[in-house]
Amino acid sequence: MMSKVRECKKIWFLVMLFMSIIFMGKSVMADDSVEVTVTVDKDNYYSNGNYMSNISKLNGVSYDETKRELTLNNFTGDKIYIFVKDSSVKKFTLRILGNNTLSKKISGNSTLIFVNRDYRFDGQLDFSIVGDGSLTLDKVKEDGNACIDCMDTVGITYDGPTMNIKNCSTDSSDSVVGADYFTMKSGTINMDIYPHIRMVDEVETYFYGSLIMTYSRIDILSGEINASYKMPENMSSQANMDLEKAVVLKSRLEKPVIKGKVNINADSRIKDKIKINYDKEIIFRIKTERKTVVNPNEIEGLKWDPDSMTLTMDGYDGEEMCIASKYYHESVKVVIKNENKIHSGSGTIVSDGMFTIDGIDITFTGDGKLILDSNVVNGSCVFGQEYWNNYNELTKDDNKENCVIDGPILNIKGFGYRGLVYFDNFIMKSGKLIMNNGSSSGFEEINEERKSVSYFSYAILVSNSVEITGGTIVIKDKYDFPDKWSEVIYYYPAISTRNIENANNVINVKDCVIAFVDYKNGIKGKEFGYSYIVDEDDSYEYIQKDLSNKNVFLLYATDYRYLDTVDINNFSLNGLNKEYLYTGKDIKPNVKVGGLVEGEDYIVRYKNNKNLGKASIVITGIGLYRGTIVKSFEIVKKLSTDSDVNKNDNSNGRANANTYKDKKYVYRILKKANAKKYGKVEIIGLRKKNIKTVKIQSVIKIKGKKYKVVSIGKKAFANNKKIKKVVIGKYVSKIKSKAFFGCSSIKNIVINSKNIKSIAKKSFGKVKNVKVTIKKGAKHEKILRKLIKKVSFKYV
Repeated sequence: MMSKVRECKKIWFLVMLFMSIIFMGKSVMADDSVEVTVTVDKDNYYSNGNYMSNISKLNGVSYDETKRELTLNNFTGDKIYIFVKDSSVKKFTLRILGNNTLSKKISGNSTLIFVNRDYRFDGQLDFSIVGDGSLTLDKVKEDGNACIDCMDTVGITYDGPTMNIKNCSTDSSDSVVGADYFTMKSGTINMDIYPHIRMVDEVETYFYGSLIMTYSRIDILSGEINASYKMPENMSSQANMDLEKAVVLKSRLEKPVIKGKVNINADSRIKDKIKINYDKEIIFRIKTERKTVVNPNEIEGLKWDPDSMTLTMDGYDGEEMCIASKYYHESVKVVIKNENKIHSGSGTIVSDGMFTIDGIDITFTGDGKLILDSNVVNGSCVFGQEYWNNYNELTKDDNKENCVIDGPILNIKGFGYRGLVYFDNFIMKSGKLIMNNGSSSGFEEINEERKSVSYFSYAILVSNSVEITGGTIVIKDKYDFPDKWSEVIYYYPAISTRNIENANNVINVKDCVIAFVDYKNGIKGKEFGYSYIVDEDDSYEYIQKDLSNKNVFLLYATDYRYLDTVDINNFSLNGLNKEYLYTGKDIKPNVKVGGLVEGEDYIVRYKNNKNLGKASIVITGIGLYRGTIVKSFEIVKKLSTDSDVNKNDNSNGRANANTYKDKKYVYRILKKANAKKYGKVEIIGLRKKNIKTVKIQSVIKIKGKKYKVVSIGKKAFANNKKIKKVVIGKYVSKIKSKAFFGCSSIKNIVINSKNIKSIAKKSFGKVKNVKVTIKKGAKHEKILRKLIKKVSFKYV
């Protein structure tokens, strides 16, 4: 009997052991890094709850833990809470089937779908809302919380269902839906928005917020959003309406992309003040002797054109200037004419720079001069790094502030521990940059001796990259102390990146001259480098760049007068044509030597440039440049057929104003562009007959204005045996007679246009055995099959 009992106990023990192993295995396999809570009638049900509190107890709800997919199917409840508990990136899907409702039934925060993470971790969640059902989110009007609230680490992809958001109110600092990013691929979102009401200075005030607000981006790729802004019932006649931040789509970093439908329905009293997204808005703070001015057009020597985002400086003489984009990253052009000055005044707007930008790419163009003279110690002169958030509606630091110099002379005087020029990216194409870098002084213990030291700081300091492809840079280390004072001199790298050790890859220079002038000629070998922070102190290292075969000239001297000179023949001459039309007046081609500045680096003279026949242009180097370039051109009554006349040339000898040539192609202007609308052009030929790949752009620029390439002209490329591949832009709608007739070497054609309405019968005559890549469903496929012999198609 006892043996049977022992046998039974043994069997029972083995069974329990086996069962425990099974359950232990399940617990190990379970994904408890994402916890889901569904609330119904104030009771919480959990994805990892016990038998009585598990989500599986609910009708209309199912949760697939392996897929991390929560399905609602004819469900009614209070709210859904998703909690991320580790540092990995995960995908989570909310699938909507049937008709579902979430509504507020509990006090306090009324967010109906809330995605959060444990503060100890930095996990991310790609949150998808999919399905073909509907979900109604019903809130109370007096609440100001978001309806769907995700942390900045959570992005939402919406694809399919219909969502009806009712009785929702948000104040100016909140939104109906909030996330890191929001992408809508299909479906419908209907929102009824009421104002958030609170007292401001003892006056009842109604605030309207955003419908969707994200940190990074909003992409409405398809689908439909219907926003209905409701007026409060029994509104007081004394109440204020705050619509400053009533923006349907608000993204902090990038302007929303809207390809789907966004409709606004609102009372006539407020409809005109509600925006779908923010418009371009540039903020100015310009210091004068008496006050700070916000409108450049009120100041002599300044002119601001908001349509072209261009600031013209012509004879301006003033103090500090700050320019910021209020909302999104924008591009601003500064045209420099004649001589302009910005200098330090009695007070400063900011301590960081004299010409400061934020959220902007700034391009300095023109043929004038801008002098920036700073007496601010430890402040950059031209400063383009994020700091100016008190003027920005959207707080951001996108590390994209670019400074481009293309044409003018900038003369900068000052001292900046951050560099005289401090940006995320610095690009110089042409012009001249003169940098008078002051020094700071102090004492240090060196080898147990107290010695006087001087520091020459960075001239150019960037967070990301330096690109110098032309022009002249002169860096003068200005030393203000007698020789006996400078026992030790420290040189920061003149051109440096911050926190990028492999600066060789991000500091790129070619076709330029960089001159260094310093008291003891100690900058040699210290021209380039990178800086970094160690124990809160600024440290730096030098790098040695291989500039062979880069056409870069580094000059050194202890005095500017003793610098060597560079022959201008080292740089290309651009803008000179072979022939110019006779006009009876002097013909003066608009030429340019590399990235150099006429009048500063070279002078131009002409010989016999009025009458028919051979004329000459003589270019002589001055300043840091020596040598002479002599070229000839013809003044003719009629241009030859293949004349190399550039219709974009600013010379007095123009050809037909309706044509334009770039480096490769010739175009006919069909419709002129303006600041707001694209123009239209037709491509009519090649400039270089030996081109093997013809790439017809969708859009080209002529004098800064944009033109769509809409057709390919008659005989544009006829009988050219060199062409092997043709790429046609997306706006081409017409290919005229014999456009590619006789181009027998063509074997590959890529058509990016989906709707070519007209293809002439002989446009591809004698072209065969061709592979054509076209858009799927393109209407012109049938025509091409008839026109091209032995053609095959690939669809994209």
